Amino acid sequence: MSALVEADLGGETSRSQQITLSKREFEQLRDLIESNLGISVADNKRAMLETRIARRMRELSLSTISEYCKLLFGADRGGQERQAFFDLVTTNKTSFFREREQLDMLAQDLLPALLETAARERRPLRVWSAACSTGQEVWTLAMMLDQARTRQRIQAEFVVLGSDISTRVLKTAMSAKYSRADLEELPRECEPYFMRSKTPGHDLLRVVPELRRRAGFFRQNLMDDELLVGERVDLVLLRNALIYFPRERQHAIVRRVNRMLRGGGLFLVGLTETLHGTGEPLVHLGRSIYQREAAR
Repeated sequence: MSALVEADLGGETSRSQQITLSKREFEQLRDLIESNLGISVADNKRAMLETRIARRMRELSLSTISEYCKLLFGADRGGQERQAFFDLVTTNKTSFFREREQLDMLAQDLLPALLETAARERRPLRVWSAACSTGQEVWTLAMMLDQARTRQRIQAEFVVLGSDISTRVLKTAMSAKYSRADLEELPRECEPYFMRSKTPGHDLLRVVPELRRRAGFFRQNLMDDELLVGERVDLVLLRNALIYFPRERQHAIVRRVNRMLRGGGLFLVGLTETLHGTGEPLVHLGRSIYQREAAR
């Protein structure tokens, strides 16, 4: 999930290289983040914002914050620098098989049932990781689906889509390349889904082509009215993302995302999150797994 930075990067910026945002500059940047990302920026985040902007200014060889703000709010408005700004003020935390107890419940009965429905209706099963960060959740789901259909001998195709607001993390997700440290928690039975990457000078592993062909990635701001996922999906995961938004925005995002879910489809949020009180036609199955009521 991409969310506002949670911690300083201790030692990343020396005192002589640090910048100081004026009250007006901080409020301008805070308004830009909140209006575009929907994320509230508390006053105590100012130092973190200064640290990240100082790093970007060094990359651009800029010496003053006014120069950077002129670039950000000037002729390039809405262009590459604004996207770079959104990338630098967000951070991403994810891993393979994160919140394993929830995924175990999903794999036991729910995934096979979704696959059987898709097979019966002669269509591919569609899954959407709506805040996919660097892609580990997408590839986790692809492995789980491949294992489930093999184990249950279900003749169903599937596609797993991943979206995020950060173009930076999407590049990693699309490359499907990860370090051995990234794969430390990977179950042994999933090791065959990875192969040595051909990237020179790097000890990386890459998701096998058979799974890569079943995945797709796109940039999506969940604050936008238009969601780019296309056809409706059978399973959507929006895990550990809603907690960064105020309640009214949480409900608006849930409504948008739920519109893209088929009747009987599943909606997963993080284990510390809930969809109770959103007013959506969802039944709680346990472990923060919800099912959309089938149309009558």
